[in-house]
Amino acid sequence: MTDQAIHGKAILGNGVVVLISFVYGLCDYRNRRDLWKDLIFHAHLASSVPWLILGDFNVTRSPHEQLDGPPRISKAMSEFNECLKSMEVDDIRSVGRFFTWSNKRAGNFAVNKKLDRVLGNWEWHNLFNHSLAHFHQPGVSDHTPVSVALSDYRSSGNRPFKFLNFWVKDERFMDIVRRIWNQKTIGNPLEAAL
Repeated sequence: MTDQAIHGKAILGNGVVVLISFVYGLCDYRNRRDLWKDLIFHAHLASSVPWLILGDFNVTRSPHEQLDGPPRISKAMSEFNECLKSMEVDDIRSVGRFFTWSNKRAGNFAVNKKLDRVLGNWEWHNLFNHSLAHFHQPGVSDHTPVSVALSDYRSSGNRPFKFLNFWVKDERFMDIVRRIWNQKTIGNPLEAAL
């Protein structure tokens, strides 16, 4: 079996076209090199379109992504990180389980690693900056299932104040500022201003 990446296009409900790639990486790092080449090739095709890449890469990015693993960066990790750098992608925000694969053993024989990920290119992070990967409990599989939420971000708190310089060019600007400045407030004036 060879490494696989299945690439597809989807049109979301709002009409935005996105590319999605599902990845399976083989266990031996030398056999994954063709997958890295394929992903880098597709990164050039997807440079102006939101692109989401998810699946089992079968390699971690750093030693801390393996519970009690060796404290060094392996050749496989280096090649994977170089691939991601060339692709110009990074993990999207995630919740749930950090270690996405387990050998399902206990004690000294237990192995836990982050082998599964959800990555996005710059266009993805720019357009869907509030997307979220949720790594669920594994169930019968040794890998955790993942779902991606694209829900709109809704702020529940105060928003930061923003001032745009072009506002001062509007002839009504000073009148509006004077009117608001002279309004009578009840309670803490600072809170009323926010």
